[in-house]
Amino acid sequence: MSALKGRQVLTQRGKQVAKLMGRMKLAELMSLPEDEFQRLIQEVENDSLFQKLMLSRIKIIRYKKPPWTKIAQPKMLPLDPAITPSRDTLEVESFLAKKEDLVSTIKKLGVDKFKKYFLDGVAGMTSKEVACECGLPLEIVKKINDFVDKFYLESKLTESVEYNRTSRIYYSTIASIEKDNGHLTIGYFSPEMAKGRYLIDFDRVEKIKKVGIFAKDEARKIDSLLNKLRLINSRKTTIYQVIQNLIEVQCDFLFSGDFKDLKPFTQVSLSRKMEVNPSLISRAINRKAIRTSGGRQVSLKTLFPSEREIRKKFIRELVEEEKNRIQNKSIFKVYSDEEMRIQLREKHGAFISRRSISDCRENLKIPSSFERAYQYQLLLERRPGKSGT
Repeated sequence: MSALKGRQVLTQRGKQVAKLMGRMKLAELMSLPEDEFQRLIQEVENDSLFQKLMLSRIKIIRYKKPPWTKIAQPKMLPLDPAITPSRDTLEVESFLAKKEDLVSTIKKLGVDKFKKYFLDGVAGMTSKEVACECGLPLEIVKKINDFVDKFYLESKLTESVEYNRTSRIYYSTIASIEKDNGHLTIGYFSPEMAKGRYLIDFDRVEKIKKVGIFAKDEARKIDSLLNKLRLINSRKTTIYQVIQNLIEVQCDFLFSGDFKDLKPFTQVSLSRKMEVNPSLISRAINRKAIRTSGGRQVSLKTLFPSEREIRKKFIRELVEEEKNRIQNKSIFKVYSDEEMRIQLREKHGAFISRRSISDCRENLKIPSSFERAYQYQLLLERRPGKSGT
């Protein structure tokens, strides 16, 4: 191999390594909890070099706010950040009006104790023991636990509540979807997100370097700072595009707040549209939520139901309807899989095969029509007013 060819191979490998390193850094940034990401932005923007690059006479960096975005109205307020490190923005509008004394108690309790006994929880420890350790009345401990439980966001379509503290998942509510003259707009709770992405004049960077405005140590740090800004831009842009696409696809649900209006939408299909790796979407939406125009908090993952999840939800609702109608004696015969197939087509326009109905039903552990009929018969026989009771 010639020396020239060898240099070309090494250059190509160097570019590939640099590209891989860039992807790894982006993946790491995408995985940062929301509060840590906001702190990173604040650290970068408080840097004297960043502020110098923002000066009007230099003007290398400026903000570009995306369309249909703004700062959200203060209906979602975080607890004191010192008390809730790496936790979520919580909906406290109604809570603050009635329980200001409890908020004050939590602040007085301090970071360590609040995190240890109420956010993380100590396995096997009773409320009475927690009250003793924290020096609080048992009644107050129960109220704080109720407060924490209240803001546990569900991530499944069934919206079932998990009360197991060790498996509890917390979400950062990053934006509010608000109605504005028939449009849906994005209201960010973070001023850093609402400012938009950084516009960087790279041509001007090289010119400014040559003029000698920057000291040598500053000039060396410029490229590193701009690389950080590129990564921050990538996360901001990804989050914005995800929410904007969700508004387009799930607009019916976002207007109505009715989970029946959710449409099938996968992270993979969105990644193809955005031309990014699916893992990037997964990291971007992990443990993040939005507030709908009706004031409901919904995890972003909930807005990505698969076709199968939608089908299962329809089937579950239909069987629940069947049970109620049997008990009310408005029908006397349970739905067969074929009858369920016809009803789903008529009610929801869902074209599902009988075999798929059966498969989803079994997956939901819903008995066959014959078994359900027998269960309903036993249920009706046990009802008060039945002869022999």
